[in-house]
Amino acid sequence: PSDYLRSRCPLCFGGVNKVGESKLPEFFLCLDACFALRRNKDYDCRPGQKKQPGTQDPRIVPPGTRELPRSFLEAWKARVEAAQPVKGHERRTKHASKQGEYAVDVADGEGDCVEPGLRVPNSYLDNCGESFIAADGERVKTPGQHFSDTGMMAGVCRHDRVIVWSNMWTPGEQQFYALAIIDFVMAQLPVHWRVGILYDVGCQIHRSTLKWNLLPQWMPRIVFGISVFHAYGHQWVCQLWYHPRKGNIWGLTDGEGCERLWSDLRSLIPNLRVTGFHRRLFLLDLQIEHQDRLKLCQAGVWLEKRVRATKARLALAEAKRDKIQYTDEYLQAQFEAQRAYQSRPLERQSKKKGFHAVEKILAVRQRLNAAQDLVEVLQKQLMSVPLSDSIASRNEVAEITTSIAEQEKIVSRLSKQDNDLTAKLEKMRGHAWFEHQLNMRALKARIIAKACEKNFETRNLTGAFRSKAVDHNTMEHTTKALKRRYRSVKSLVADYNKRRLNMMKLRGRGGISKNAIIPPPIDMKGLFGLDVNNDIWQDIGLADDEFDGTVPPWLGDEDVRNGIRLMQEVVNCRDELYLCDRESYSLQQWFEDESAALMAA
Repeated sequence: PSDYLRSRCPLCFGGVNKVGESKLPEFFLCLDACFALRRNKDYDCRPGQKKQPGTQDPRIVPPGTRELPRSFLEAWKARVEAAQPVKGHERRTKHASKQGEYAVDVADGEGDCVEPGLRVPNSYLDNCGESFIAADGERVKTPGQHFSDTGMMAGVCRHDRVIVWSNMWTPGEQQFYALAIIDFVMAQLPVHWRVGILYDVGCQIHRSTLKWNLLPQWMPRIVFGISVFHAYGHQWVCQLWYHPRKGNIWGLTDGEGCERLWSDLRSLIPNLRVTGFHRRLFLLDLQIEHQDRLKLCQAGVWLEKRVRATKARLALAEAKRDKIQYTDEYLQAQFEAQRAYQSRPLERQSKKKGFHAVEKILAVRQRLNAAQDLVEVLQKQLMSVPLSDSIASRNEVAEITTSIAEQEKIVSRLSKQDNDLTAKLEKMRGHAWFEHQLNMRALKARIIAKACEKNFETRNLTGAFRSKAVDHNTMEHTTKALKRRYRSVKSLVADYNKRRLNMMKLRGRGGISKNAIIPPPIDMKGLFGLDVNNDIWQDIGLADDEFDGTVPPWLGDEDVRNGIRLMQEVVNCRDELYLCDRESYSLQQWFEDESAALMAA
């Protein structure tokens, strides 16, 4: 590593790693942006100036600055904009990703597919982008007409030490900031070093870099992932491939070092709003340097605590893992089978559209039945009413009959959208079991969506310390909204669990096997955490019809599902211990080099 990087974190760059000594990356970079550390627009309020933009304060640059030059960022901004397709040539997705205008485009008429170099189909990546456009409330809190500098983006190592940071002046968290930081860091690393990058929208930046060939010289050495505490906003298929706990290269790295950095810098928020341009950058650099010095003094303590906590976690996971009879090879094969099946693009897309059509047809048929009942009632009334009233009633019957004919046309049109739709409808029409399956799928999707929304709102509320503009009324309004959201989710969960009990009563009846898998109940406790290992992400007992009566072990066998989780936990803990051992060696070597230089001075 360069001298610049060695001075930033001795645990990451203090030693020399051997080429190919481990499957783990040699360095982990965590990225995030903060819009609370912004600066108001300043105006020259002297008489006759008419609020023209004020002049900048004198430039102050500390010797050990970590800030990326504005010219470097501007160059990357121009590079990304030049890589965009010509307007009108391709259709943009309905909602862009977190990077706004730098979202990946999808051509008209293309079906769902997996783009080269990716593992997740486009449909799921599009949904992830939509989730984070809704979640990122900060994006609308930094309008350019009020703020000259809208925030900062930082790249930190897994020890929460800032490697480099950039000032932000655009209203949104545009992609060129992250790409500039990645390019700057990669250029100072040895050519054989691999880098794991964790970002709250890591799937989106991975997609963009491949789509537009933005980092061609670095991509063979980069692995992208998503931050642990932001994973709940991603689609389950995306989590299967990008969540650090589902991979085998991350150890226990969580990617949330930037969030801890924002907490360390929050005391600067009021002053930074009204300070000068250069003074703000100087204060940020100075405070970051101060925090890094404190963390350097605690580097050994950090390692000792990390090793102790990881060993305790490993012992607990191994004790539970030993109780499961399956081998690691079998469990890994089952996990790969789960990934392969749940990442299928075309089949899952057509199935999803088919079930949407089923839901529409069921709703239309309910309206048809109600209309037909009304016609029968009106026809009986015609026999005992005066002629004048009879004419009005006959007109009403004619209107309803016309409406029924139109509804039947809708059913016919929807049925043609899927060849298997008629069979599914006939299968469900006379069987409560399959009706419960369909309804429970829809309920679970709504529960997950509402739980994600509640987490996004909770994030905004708990982050209210970042902004003095969040007054008591706003916080009270958000708190009330969270309570309403909780009651709504609680009602949906109660309905889901009630239908589950009804399914239990149907086992062994009407052609349903006595051993048919029942979906696990949803417990309100721990639901809003949306942990990656929560059963709510799985369609256990709700997808039996897809496997011709043979449910794969990764879905239907509880021991296999628990074994996969425990196997991954054991692997991650062992990898974490390896990382700590490597970092201990780096710290020791760095200390020896510093001591030798001091003695020679």
